[in-house]
Amino acid sequence: MSIHWVNEAASFNDSDGFGAVFGSQAVTARLVVEAAIQGWAGAIENFNYADGTNDFKLTVNMGSDKNTGASAAFASKVDANHKPMAGTITLGAGTDGHGAGYFLDPTPFESSEFQGTVINAYAANATAGGPADRLTDLFTIMTLELTHEMGILDDPTSSGSATPTTICRTPIKPTPPNRASCGRTRGRTSSPCSPRTTPARTPATATRCTPRSPRRERGHRQQPHLLRVP
Repeated sequence: MSIHWVNEAASFNDSDGFGAVFGSQAVTARLVVEAAIQGWAGAIENFNYADGTNDFKLTVNMGSDKNTGASAAFASKVDANHKPMAGTITLGAGTDGHGAGYFLDPTPFESSEFQGTVINAYAANATAGGPADRLTDLFTIMTLELTHEMGILDDPTSSGSATPTTICRTPIKPTPPNRASCGRTRGRTSSPCSPRTTPARTPATATRCTPRSPRRERGHRQQPHLLRVP
């Protein structure tokens, strides 16, 4: 099973637009995206697509809007059981069009920059005065949008044309080999509901997903992040 970032730039091009936006930090930004992808790939054992394939094709582009939000357009392809097989995430270009306002975690497999106030058992703020303080965490934004790409709607009872409602989601931080699993996962502080439990590592079941217009996630001034416990 894989989630394949199909337009990730190579050394000789900028097919994803990260170079134009992040400049010298483009490689770091791409590694953060890859970490979010690995998190979801580790939560899904098998897509069980009707045609026997097991590869979700993901397109991630930098947009031109000057913000730290994102939109997820899904699904550009579904299988016979209406499971999403491909989709596109477009990220804002930062508040200045060149990546300002984002926190690009240089160590996306650990969360030492997020040891601020614990919001609940699943979320904590960035360390006050630390490198992530008052910035939009790119890892969180990517993980939230991947939630939609995997076919999880804000309101699973709604149709594709319904107005989205707010829920809490449970992003999954990848764990390096031979490291203990995380004890807490990052979530949003602005939602009034309690975070959901981490998706189990089980084969995906047939879920009917209706394509819909892109949803925009506006960046928060301070994104909660995962905390690890011994």
